[in-house]
Amino acid sequence: MHQLTRSLIPGLVLLTLIASASVMPVSAQAPETETPEADTPPVFKPIQPGPVVVVLTSGEHLRGELVEDRPGSVKLKVAQIEVRIPRDRIESIYPENDLMERYKLLRESIPQDDADQILFLAEWLRRNGMLDEALAETNSALRADPTHIEAIRQRQLIEQQIRLRDLADARRESGGVPAEKKEGRRRSKREAFPMISEKDANLIKVFEVDLNNPPRMLIEPDVIDSLLDRFGGRLGVPATQEGRATFHRKPPGEILEAMFRLRARDLYGEVQVMDLPGSLKSFRDGVNSTWLVNSCATVRCHGSVGAGRLMLANRRPSADRSFLTNFLILENHKLDDGTPMINYEAPSSSPLLQMTLPRHESFFPHPKVKGWRPIFTSTNARRFQQAVRWIDSMYLPRPEYPIDYTPPRGDGGGIPGVGDGSGDRSADPVEPNNGPIER
Repeated sequence: MHQLTRSLIPGLVLLTLIASASVMPVSAQAPETETPEADTPPVFKPIQPGPVVVVLTSGEHLRGELVEDRPGSVKLKVAQIEVRIPRDRIESIYPENDLMERYKLLRESIPQDDADQILFLAEWLRRNGMLDEALAETNSALRADPTHIEAIRQRQLIEQQIRLRDLADARRESGGVPAEKKEGRRRSKREAFPMISEKDANLIKVFEVDLNNPPRMLIEPDVIDSLLDRFGGRLGVPATQEGRATFHRKPPGEILEAMFRLRARDLYGEVQVMDLPGSLKSFRDGVNSTWLVNSCATVRCHGSVGAGRLMLANRRPSADRSFLTNFLILENHKLDDGTPMINYEAPSSSPLLQMTLPRHESFFPHPKVKGWRPIFTSTNARRFQQAVRWIDSMYLPRPEYPIDYTPPRGDGGGIPGVGDGSGDRSADPVEPNNGPIER
């Protein structure tokens, strides 16, 4: 029997917490013992518009913005499309903010190295339709115990459900029309948030590779030949046929290190990064898929057109293009006084993190916004410290990505410093030294 079964007693402690934190569906009006008599029509109490999770009688979970609630149906905005759902198809409706508050409470109560209890939490998230958060927590369980069989199975299940959800979202966005039939049509306004391309997402991964612990990479032979043809005989790059053959057999990490040293920036994008570099994985799992999207990028904050200068993507937070889009936005965003959103020299002082704290304890207090609440109570919060470690793990000196991307803004403008061509720097090779090099 696996350790999940062996730790049943500790798991029951978490289940007790989950039970005490369970969300009462908004549609529930009174305890079962007080149910009106059969001949007494129930009093209809409409649900207030806002972010909700709708659980259908089929078991499917829909997350979206509640637009309208009527006795016979509700109107929900899902993937920028409004759909009306009959009441008899709905099992329950939960305010999304309530779920998130309970998630935060539960997460803070679980030790970071307790794979079993983290997995119980992941299952609770999955059952409540919070699939991206469930995947992030399942990955946390596997970091605590890479051999956890139940966690491996859970991850496979959640990834399959995410694929099905994304497929359903794509169908809704296309109105059921196959993608090939939509070729050449004008992009609909419903395709709301513009993402960076797959090529640009891969380029960011290349820039952030840790050469001391490189992910799986693929560099085609013709790319290596291009490097050798251009730089053969310079800074240790072989020029002889024998030397070239030996260079071809080097691990991809060593070849990429040579590219960085030679400033062969036009070849960076030809390197295919198969896995996420550790620093970007930390951002995805410990920042974007948890508190950034769920607390900052909601429709009531930086996830809507009322967000002002800073808008963030809030769909599919674990997908590469989505979370790397948010990372690129934060990497380039500056406050009105020119202060960068991320302080790589003093991570805990970053406005990105300081604005998650209570205003009276912050160096950069969050602007006064109706309904805003701090994400963390202090800098000692586990997730806050996890975010500090993420920033501290990023490569220095910071690269300037040659990516042309202008994110949306609530007022229709662009964010200064993004997509302005500042990434085009000199391609002069760098003499070897003992410190990190500019990439």
